Amino acid sequence: MYGKSHALDLPHYQPGRHQPPDRKYFAEISNEQVLFLINRNIGLAPYVHDFVQSKLDPQILSGFVCAMTSFMGEVSGSPSNTWKTVYNQDSTLLVEGGSWCVGVISVSRETSEVRSKLRRVVQEFEDSFKHMKDSNEITGKLFMEFDNFVRRVFIDDRLSEHSILLKGDDWFEYCKGYTLPSTRFKITNLLYNAQNGQSLGEIARQQEYAMDEVKNLISEAIWKEAILVEYTPSPKEILAATEGALTTLYDIAQPINMSNEALRVIGSLDSRKKLLDIFTTQNVSDRSNVCAELGILLNKGYLQRISTEHKLVLLQECVLTKLLEAVSEYSNKTYLISKVGDAIVKGIKRYPWLSRIRLSDNLTVKVEFEVGMGPKDLDYVYNSLKYLVNCVYELMKERFNPTEISSITESIENDCNTRWLPSLWEVML
Repeated sequence: MYGKSHALDLPHYQPGRHQPPDRKYFAEISNEQVLFLINRNIGLAPYVHDFVQSKLDPQILSGFVCAMTSFMGEVSGSPSNTWKTVYNQDSTLLVEGGSWCVGVISVSRETSEVRSKLRRVVQEFEDSFKHMKDSNEITGKLFMEFDNFVRRVFIDDRLSEHSILLKGDDWFEYCKGYTLPSTRFKITNLLYNAQNGQSLGEIARQQEYAMDEVKNLISEAIWKEAILVEYTPSPKEILAATEGALTTLYDIAQPINMSNEALRVIGSLDSRKKLLDIFTTQNVSDRSNVCAELGILLNKGYLQRISTEHKLVLLQECVLTKLLEAVSEYSNKTYLISKVGDAIVKGIKRYPWLSRIRLSDNLTVKVEFEVGMGPKDLDYVYNSLKYLVNCVYELMKERFNPTEISSITESIENDCNTRWLPSLWEVML
Protein backbone atom coordinates (compact mmCIF):
# COMPACT_ATOMS: atom_id res chain seq x y z
CA MET A 1 0.00 0.00 0.00
CA TYR A 2 1.05 3.60 -0.57
CA GLY A 3 -0.27 4.85 2.72
CA LYS A 4 -3.27 4.74 4.99
CA SER A 5 -6.69 3.99 3.57
CA HIS A 6 -8.11 7.09 5.24
CA ALA A 7 -10.38 9.01 2.86
CA LEU A 8 -8.24 12.11 3.13
CA ASP A 9 -4.89 10.41 2.60
CA LEU A 10 -4.43 10.91 -1.13
CA PRO A 11 -0.96 9.64 -2.06
CA HIS A 12 0.30 10.01 -5.60
CA TYR A 13 2.32 7.01 -6.85
CA GLN A 14 6.04 7.69 -6.86
CA PRO A 15 8.45 5.09 -8.34
CA GLY A 16 11.07 3.93 -5.87
CA ARG A 17 9.01 4.99 -2.85
CA HIS A 18 5.98 2.76 -3.22
CA GLN A 19 5.48 -0.95 -3.80
CA PRO A 20 3.41 -2.03 -6.82
CA PRO A 21 -0.29 -1.35 -6.09
CA ASP A 22 -2.55 -4.21 -5.07
CA ARG A 23 -6.23 -4.86 -5.77
CA LYS A 24 -7.30 -3.29 -2.48
CA TYR A 25 -5.61 -0.03 -3.45
CA PHE A 26 -7.29 -0.14 -6.88
CA ALA A 27 -10.67 -0.36 -5.14
CA GLU A 28 -9.80 2.50 -2.79
CA ILE A 29 -8.89 5.01 -5.49
CA SER A 30 -11.62 4.09 -7.98
CA ASN A 31 -14.89 5.98 -7.60
CA GLU A 32 -16.77 3.60 -9.91
CA GLN A 33 -17.33 0.06 -8.62
CA VAL A 34 -19.86 -1.83 -10.73
CA LEU A 35 -22.26 -0.93 -13.55
CA PHE A 36 -25.32 -2.96 -14.48
CA LEU A 37 -28.32 -2.49 -16.74
CA ILE A 38 -31.63 -3.99 -15.66
CA ASN A 39 -34.33 -5.11 -18.05
CA ARG A 40 -37.59 -3.91 -16.43
CA ASN A 41 -39.56 -6.60 -18.27
CA ILE A 42 -37.75 -9.52 -16.64
CA GLY A 43 -36.13 -7.94 -13.58
CA LEU A 44 -32.64 -9.22 -14.44
CA ALA A 45 -29.40 -7.49 -15.45
CA PRO A 46 -28.30 -8.68 -18.93
CA TYR A 47 -25.29 -6.35 -18.86
CA VAL A 48 -22.78 -6.07 -16.00
CA HIS A 49 -19.31 -4.56 -15.78
CA ASP A 50 -17.03 -4.51 -12.72
CA PHE A 51 -14.64 -1.55 -12.66
CA VAL A 52 -12.76 -3.06 -9.72
CA GLN A 53 -13.13 -6.18 -7.63
CA SER A 54 -16.16 -5.73 -5.41
CA LYS A 55 -18.43 -7.82 -3.21
CA LEU A 56 -21.59 -6.40 -4.78
CA ASP A 57 -23.84 -8.94 -6.53
CA PRO A 58 -25.55 -7.24 -9.50
CA GLN A 59 -28.45 -9.73 -9.62
CA ILE A 60 -29.24 -9.19 -5.93
CA LEU A 61 -28.92 -5.44 -6.45
CA SER A 62 -31.24 -5.72 -9.47
CA GLY A 63 -33.97 -7.10 -7.24
CA PHE A 64 -33.34 -4.34 -4.71
CA VAL A 65 -33.47 -1.57 -7.36
CA CYS A 66 -36.65 -2.98 -8.96
CA ALA A 67 -38.34 -3.19 -5.56
CA MET A 68 -37.31 0.38 -4.68
CA THR A 69 -38.47 1.70 -8.07
CA SER A 70 -41.84 -0.03 -7.66
CA PHE A 71 -42.22 1.26 -4.11
CA MET A 72 -41.44 4.87 -5.06
CA GLY A 73 -43.84 4.63 -7.98
CA GLU A 74 -46.64 3.49 -5.66
CA VAL A 75 -45.93 6.23 -3.13
CA SER A 76 -45.60 9.07 -5.67
CA GLY A 77 -48.15 7.80 -8.16
CA SER A 78 -45.64 7.82 -11.02
CA PRO A 79 -42.38 5.94 -11.70
CA SER A 80 -39.19 7.70 -10.62
CA ASN A 81 -36.49 7.35 -13.28
CA THR A 82 -33.67 9.30 -11.61
CA TRP A 83 -32.73 8.64 -8.02
CA LYS A 84 -29.97 7.46 -5.71
CA THR A 85 -29.63 5.56 -2.48
CA VAL A 86 -26.83 4.75 -0.07
CA TYR A 87 -26.42 0.97 -0.28
CA ASN A 88 -23.76 0.46 2.38
CA GLN A 89 -21.07 2.46 4.15
CA ASP A 90 -18.93 2.81 1.01
CA SER A 91 -21.41 2.65 -1.87
CA THR A 92 -24.06 4.87 -3.39
CA LEU A 93 -26.28 3.53 -6.15
CA LEU A 94 -27.06 6.02 -8.93
CA VAL A 95 -30.12 5.07 -10.94
CA GLU A 96 -31.12 6.30 -14.42
CA GLY A 97 -34.24 4.81 -15.96
CA GLY A 98 -35.29 4.56 -19.58
CA SER A 99 -38.50 3.20 -21.09
CA TRP A 100 -37.63 -0.46 -20.39
CA CYS A 101 -34.05 -0.38 -19.12
CA VAL A 102 -32.74 0.85 -15.77
CA GLY A 103 -29.07 1.77 -15.50
CA VAL A 104 -27.40 1.47 -12.11
CA ILE A 105 -23.84 2.30 -11.13
CA SER A 106 -22.31 1.85 -7.70
CA VAL A 107 -19.92 4.67 -6.77
CA SER A 108 -18.14 5.97 -3.70
CA ARG A 109 -19.31 9.52 -4.45
CA GLU A 110 -22.01 10.84 -6.76
CA THR A 111 -20.77 13.02 -9.62
CA SER A 112 -22.71 14.71 -12.41
CA GLU A 113 -20.07 13.37 -14.81
CA VAL A 114 -20.85 9.75 -13.90
CA ARG A 115 -24.61 10.28 -14.02
CA SER A 116 -24.30 11.87 -17.46
CA LYS A 117 -22.37 8.87 -18.73
CA LEU A 118 -24.85 6.45 -17.18
CA ARG A 119 -27.70 8.20 -19.00
CA ARG A 120 -25.87 7.92 -22.34
CA VAL A 121 -25.27 4.22 -21.77
CA VAL A 122 -28.95 3.57 -20.96
CA GLN A 123 -30.04 5.43 -24.11
CA GLU A 124 -27.60 3.47 -26.28
CA PHE A 125 -28.61 0.15 -24.71
CA GLU A 126 -32.29 0.76 -25.45
CA ASP A 127 -31.51 1.83 -29.01
CA SER A 128 -29.23 -1.15 -29.67
CA PHE A 129 -31.32 -3.90 -28.09
CA LYS A 130 -34.92 -2.76 -28.43
CA HIS A 131 -35.69 -5.86 -30.52
CA MET A 132 -34.40 -8.04 -27.66
CA LYS A 133 -36.09 -6.36 -24.71
CA ASP A 134 -38.01 -9.53 -23.81
CA SER A 135 -34.86 -11.68 -23.80
CA ASN A 136 -33.00 -12.50 -20.59
CA GLU A 137 -29.62 -12.84 -22.30
CA ILE A 138 -27.78 -10.68 -24.81
CA THR A 139 -24.70 -12.02 -26.55
CA GLY A 140 -22.89 -11.90 -29.88
CA LYS A 141 -21.20 -9.22 -31.95
CA LEU A 142 -23.72 -6.49 -31.07
CA PHE A 143 -23.11 -7.08 -27.35
CA MET A 144 -19.35 -6.77 -27.85
CA GLU A 145 -19.82 -3.53 -29.79
CA PHE A 146 -21.97 -2.18 -26.97
CA ASP A 147 -19.37 -3.18 -24.38
CA ASN A 148 -16.75 -1.25 -26.36
CA PHE A 149 -19.08 1.74 -26.42
CA VAL A 150 -19.45 1.65 -22.63
CA ARG A 151 -15.66 1.40 -22.26
CA ARG A 152 -15.13 4.46 -24.46
CA VAL A 153 -17.74 6.44 -22.53
CA PHE A 154 -16.35 5.67 -19.08
CA ILE A 155 -12.61 5.38 -19.80
CA ASP A 156 -11.40 6.93 -23.04
CA ASP A 157 -12.39 10.56 -22.52
CA ARG A 158 -10.59 10.57 -19.15
CA LEU A 159 -7.29 9.35 -20.54
CA SER A 160 -4.63 11.84 -21.55
CA GLU A 161 -0.89 11.87 -22.02
CA HIS A 162 -0.67 12.98 -18.38
CA SER A 163 -2.48 9.88 -16.98
CA ILE A 164 -0.28 7.78 -14.68
CA LEU A 165 0.02 3.99 -15.06
CA LEU A 166 -0.62 1.78 -12.02
CA LYS A 167 -0.05 -1.96 -12.44
CA GLY A 168 0.08 -4.64 -9.78
CA ASP A 169 2.20 -7.79 -9.75
CA ASP A 170 -0.72 -9.80 -11.18
CA TRP A 171 -1.41 -7.65 -14.25
CA PHE A 172 -0.38 -10.42 -16.67
CA GLU A 173 -3.09 -12.80 -15.40
CA TYR A 174 -5.75 -10.30 -16.39
CA CYS A 175 -4.45 -10.02 -19.94
CA LYS A 176 -5.31 -13.62 -20.86
CA GLY A 177 -8.96 -13.02 -21.62
CA TYR A 178 -8.69 -11.22 -24.94
CA THR A 179 -10.38 -12.89 -27.89
CA LEU A 180 -7.81 -11.76 -30.45
CA PRO A 181 -4.20 -12.95 -29.90
CA SER A 182 -2.93 -9.79 -31.62
CA THR A 183 -4.70 -7.59 -29.06
CA ARG A 184 -3.37 -9.66 -26.18
CA PHE A 185 0.17 -9.46 -27.58
CA LYS A 186 0.07 -5.67 -28.06
CA ILE A 187 -1.27 -4.98 -24.57
CA THR A 188 1.08 -7.45 -22.91
CA ASN A 189 4.07 -6.05 -24.76
CA LEU A 190 3.12 -2.47 -23.90
CA LEU A 191 2.60 -3.17 -20.20
CA TYR A 192 5.70 -5.37 -19.87
CA ASN A 193 7.92 -2.53 -21.10
CA ALA A 194 6.13 0.19 -19.14
CA GLN A 195 7.02 1.18 -15.60
CA ASN A 196 4.75 1.97 -12.69
CA GLY A 197 4.33 5.71 -12.32
CA GLN A 198 5.01 6.50 -15.97
CA SER A 199 2.66 8.84 -17.78
CA LEU A 200 1.00 7.63 -20.96
CA GLY A 201 2.92 10.30 -22.85
CA GLU A 202 6.22 8.92 -21.53
CA ILE A 203 5.17 5.38 -22.48
CA ALA A 204 4.29 6.48 -26.01
CA ARG A 205 7.62 8.24 -26.51
CA GLN A 206 9.72 5.48 -24.96
CA GLN A 207 8.07 2.66 -26.91
CA GLU A 208 7.55 4.72 -30.08
CA TYR A 209 3.78 4.32 -30.18
CA ALA A 210 1.25 6.85 -31.43
CA MET A 211 -0.51 8.46 -28.47
CA ASP A 212 -3.95 7.36 -29.69
CA GLU A 213 -2.80 3.73 -29.85
CA VAL A 214 -1.38 3.86 -26.33
CA LYS A 215 -4.64 5.32 -25.02
CA ASN A 216 -6.66 2.61 -26.77
CA LEU A 217 -4.50 -0.24 -25.44
CA ILE A 218 -4.45 1.21 -21.92
CA SER A 219 -8.23 1.65 -22.07
CA GLU A 220 -8.69 -2.02 -22.96
CA ALA A 221 -6.33 -3.09 -20.17
CA ILE A 222 -8.26 -0.98 -17.64
CA TRP A 223 -11.52 -2.52 -18.83
CA LYS A 224 -10.14 -6.02 -18.11
CA GLU A 225 -9.03 -4.81 -14.63
CA ALA A 226 -5.41 -5.57 -15.54
CA ILE A 227 -4.32 -2.07 -14.51
CA LEU A 228 -5.61 1.24 -13.25
CA VAL A 229 -4.47 4.78 -13.91
CA GLU A 230 -4.45 8.03 -12.05
CA TYR A 231 -6.63 10.18 -14.30
CA THR A 232 -4.30 13.17 -14.15
CA PRO A 233 -6.09 16.03 -15.92
CA SER A 234 -4.73 18.02 -18.83
CA PRO A 235 -4.23 21.76 -18.15
CA LYS A 236 -6.79 22.36 -20.91
CA GLU A 237 -9.58 20.66 -18.96
CA ILE A 238 -12.37 22.23 -16.91
CA LEU A 239 -12.97 20.71 -13.48
CA ALA A 240 -15.55 21.18 -10.74
CA ALA A 241 -15.89 20.00 -7.16
CA THR A 242 -18.60 17.43 -6.51
CA GLU A 243 -21.44 17.97 -4.06
CA GLY A 244 -20.15 18.07 -0.49
CA ALA A 245 -16.52 17.66 -1.55
CA LEU A 246 -15.26 20.97 -0.20
CA THR A 247 -16.77 20.24 3.20
CA THR A 248 -14.45 17.23 3.39
CA LEU A 249 -11.44 18.67 1.62
CA TYR A 250 -11.41 21.88 3.66
CA ASP A 251 -12.11 20.29 7.06
CA ILE A 252 -9.37 21.79 9.26
CA ALA A 253 -9.99 19.12 11.89
CA GLN A 254 -8.70 16.54 9.41
CA PRO A 255 -6.21 18.39 7.17
CA ILE A 256 -5.89 16.95 3.69
CA ASN A 257 -2.54 15.69 2.48
CA MET A 258 -2.17 18.14 -0.41
CA SER A 259 0.06 21.05 -1.39
CA ASN A 260 -0.89 24.68 -0.80
CA GLU A 261 -0.98 25.27 -4.56
CA ALA A 262 -3.43 22.41 -5.10
CA LEU A 263 -5.72 23.71 -2.35
CA ARG A 264 -5.73 27.17 -3.96
CA VAL A 265 -6.55 25.70 -7.36
CA ILE A 266 -9.43 23.64 -5.93
CA GLY A 267 -10.89 26.79 -4.41
CA SER A 268 -10.76 28.53 -7.80
CA LEU A 269 -12.66 25.87 -9.76
CA ASP A 270 -15.84 27.45 -11.11
CA SER A 271 -17.07 24.97 -13.75
CA ARG A 272 -16.05 27.23 -16.63
CA LYS A 273 -12.34 28.16 -16.40
CA LYS A 274 -9.68 25.83 -17.80
CA LEU A 275 -6.99 24.67 -15.39
CA LEU A 276 -4.39 26.52 -17.45
CA ASP A 277 -6.14 29.84 -16.79
CA ILE A 278 -6.42 29.07 -13.07
CA PHE A 279 -2.73 28.12 -12.92
CA THR A 280 -1.88 31.50 -14.40
CA THR A 281 -4.06 33.59 -12.08
CA GLN A 282 -2.93 31.60 -9.03
CA ASN A 283 0.77 31.71 -10.03
CA VAL A 284 1.13 27.93 -9.76
CA SER A 285 4.78 26.98 -10.13
CA ASP A 286 4.70 23.16 -9.92
CA ARG A 287 1.88 22.50 -12.37
CA SER A 288 2.67 18.84 -13.02
CA ASN A 289 2.53 18.01 -9.30
CA VAL A 290 -0.73 19.91 -8.84
CA CYS A 291 -2.26 18.04 -11.80
CA ALA A 292 -1.17 14.74 -10.21
CA GLU A 293 -2.82 15.72 -6.92
CA LEU A 294 -6.01 16.72 -8.73
CA GLY A 295 -5.91 13.37 -10.53
CA ILE A 296 -6.24 11.47 -7.26
CA LEU A 297 -9.26 13.59 -6.35
CA LEU A 298 -10.75 12.84 -9.78
CA ASN A 299 -10.23 9.11 -9.27
CA LYS A 300 -11.95 9.22 -5.88
CA GLY A 301 -14.87 11.39 -7.01
CA TYR A 302 -14.09 14.56 -5.04
CA LEU A 303 -13.56 16.40 -8.33
CA GLN A 304 -15.10 15.79 -11.74
CA ARG A 305 -14.71 16.85 -15.32
CA ILE A 306 -17.68 18.86 -16.49
CA SER A 307 -20.21 16.72 -18.34
CA THR A 308 -21.28 16.79 -21.98
CA GLU A 309 -24.49 18.58 -20.99
CA HIS A 310 -22.47 21.19 -19.09
CA LYS A 311 -20.25 21.84 -22.12
CA LEU A 312 -23.31 22.28 -24.32
CA VAL A 313 -24.56 24.96 -21.91
CA LEU A 314 -21.21 26.79 -22.15
CA LEU A 315 -21.39 26.53 -25.94
CA GLN A 316 -24.86 28.09 -25.92
CA GLU A 317 -23.67 30.83 -23.52
CA CYS A 318 -21.02 31.70 -26.07
CA VAL A 319 -23.53 31.89 -28.94
CA LEU A 320 -25.96 34.09 -27.01
CA THR A 321 -23.21 36.48 -25.84
CA LYS A 322 -21.81 36.93 -29.34
CA LEU A 323 -25.27 37.45 -30.84
CA LEU A 324 -25.95 40.23 -28.35
CA GLU A 325 -22.57 41.80 -29.10
CA ALA A 326 -23.36 41.74 -32.83
CA VAL A 327 -26.74 43.42 -32.33
CA SER A 328 -25.24 45.99 -29.91
CA GLU A 329 -23.22 47.49 -32.75
CA TYR A 330 -26.50 48.86 -34.09
CA SER A 331 -28.63 49.09 -30.91
CA ASN A 332 -28.33 50.65 -27.47
CA LYS A 333 -27.01 48.22 -24.82
CA THR A 334 -29.55 49.39 -22.27
CA TYR A 335 -32.31 48.66 -24.76
CA LEU A 336 -30.96 45.13 -25.37
CA ILE A 337 -30.66 44.38 -21.65
CA SER A 338 -34.25 45.55 -21.21
CA LYS A 339 -35.49 43.34 -24.08
CA VAL A 340 -33.69 40.28 -22.67
CA GLY A 341 -35.20 41.04 -19.26
CA ASP A 342 -38.66 41.20 -20.86
CA ALA A 343 -38.03 37.85 -22.57
CA ILE A 344 -37.05 36.28 -19.26
CA VAL A 345 -40.20 37.56 -17.55
CA LYS A 346 -42.33 36.29 -20.43
CA GLY A 347 -40.71 32.85 -20.54
CA ILE A 348 -40.01 32.18 -16.85
CA LYS A 349 -43.03 29.89 -16.34
CA ARG A 350 -42.07 27.67 -19.23
CA TYR A 351 -38.31 27.90 -18.61
CA PRO A 352 -37.77 28.36 -14.84
CA TRP A 353 -33.99 28.05 -15.21
CA LEU A 354 -34.03 31.48 -16.88
CA SER A 355 -33.85 32.76 -13.31
CA ARG A 356 -30.26 31.46 -13.11
CA ILE A 357 -29.08 33.29 -16.25
CA ARG A 358 -27.22 36.56 -15.72
CA LEU A 359 -26.56 39.32 -18.25
CA SER A 360 -23.81 41.83 -17.43
CA ASP A 361 -23.68 45.48 -18.48
CA ASN A 362 -21.23 44.53 -21.25
CA LEU A 363 -23.71 41.88 -22.53
CA THR A 364 -21.80 38.83 -21.29
CA VAL A 365 -24.15 35.92 -20.55
CA LYS A 366 -23.35 33.57 -17.67
CA VAL A 367 -25.32 30.81 -16.01
CA GLU A 368 -25.07 30.55 -12.24
CA PHE A 369 -24.43 26.83 -11.85
CA GLU A 370 -25.59 24.93 -8.77
CA VAL A 371 -23.33 22.27 -7.26
CA GLY A 372 -24.80 18.86 -7.98
CA MET A 373 -26.77 19.82 -11.10
CA GLY A 374 -27.64 16.66 -13.00
CA PRO A 375 -27.88 16.05 -16.76
CA LYS A 376 -31.61 16.78 -16.81
CA ASP A 377 -31.11 20.12 -15.02
CA LEU A 378 -28.47 21.10 -17.56
CA ASP A 379 -30.80 20.08 -20.40
CA TYR A 380 -33.33 22.54 -19.00
CA VAL A 381 -30.70 25.29 -18.76
CA TYR A 382 -29.65 24.62 -22.37
CA ASN A 383 -33.27 24.91 -23.53
CA SER A 384 -33.61 28.18 -21.59
CA LEU A 385 -30.58 29.61 -23.38
CA LYS A 386 -31.95 28.43 -26.74
CA TYR A 387 -35.19 30.27 -25.97
CA LEU A 388 -33.22 33.51 -25.40
CA VAL A 389 -31.21 32.92 -28.58
CA ASN A 390 -34.48 32.68 -30.54
CA CYS A 391 -35.68 35.90 -28.89
CA VAL A 392 -32.49 37.66 -30.03
CA TYR A 393 -33.05 36.32 -33.56
CA GLU A 394 -36.42 38.10 -33.52
CA LEU A 395 -34.67 41.32 -32.44
CA MET A 396 -32.20 40.95 -35.28
CA LYS A 397 -35.03 40.97 -37.79
CA GLU A 398 -35.63 44.62 -36.87
CA ARG A 399 -32.14 45.57 -38.11
CA PHE A 400 -30.92 42.92 -40.55
CA ASN A 401 -32.22 41.22 -43.66
CA PRO A 402 -32.30 37.37 -43.80
CA THR A 403 -28.99 37.15 -45.68
CA GLU A 404 -27.22 39.32 -43.10
CA ILE A 405 -28.70 37.31 -40.21
CA SER A 406 -27.56 34.06 -41.80
CA SER A 407 -24.03 35.41 -42.29
CA ILE A 408 -23.76 36.74 -38.72
CA THR A 409 -25.11 33.59 -37.08
CA GLU A 410 -22.89 31.33 -39.18
CA SER A 411 -19.80 33.30 -38.16
CA ILE A 412 -20.79 33.23 -34.48
CA GLU A 413 -21.53 29.51 -34.50
CA ASN A 414 -18.17 28.81 -36.15
CA ASP A 415 -16.36 30.86 -33.48
CA CYS A 416 -18.14 29.12 -30.59
CA ASN A 417 -17.80 25.68 -32.16
CA THR A 418 -14.07 26.25 -32.58
CA ARG A 419 -13.83 27.03 -28.87
CA TRP A 420 -16.05 24.26 -27.49
CA LEU A 421 -16.49 21.48 -30.04
CA PRO A 422 -12.97 19.99 -29.69
CA SER A 423 -13.68 19.20 -26.03
CA LEU A 424 -17.19 18.02 -26.88
CA TRP A 425 -15.93 15.56 -29.49
CA GLU A 426 -13.78 13.94 -26.80
CA VAL A 427 -16.93 12.66 -25.10
CA MET A 428 -19.53 12.60 -27.89
CA LEU A 429 -18.25 9.45 -29.55
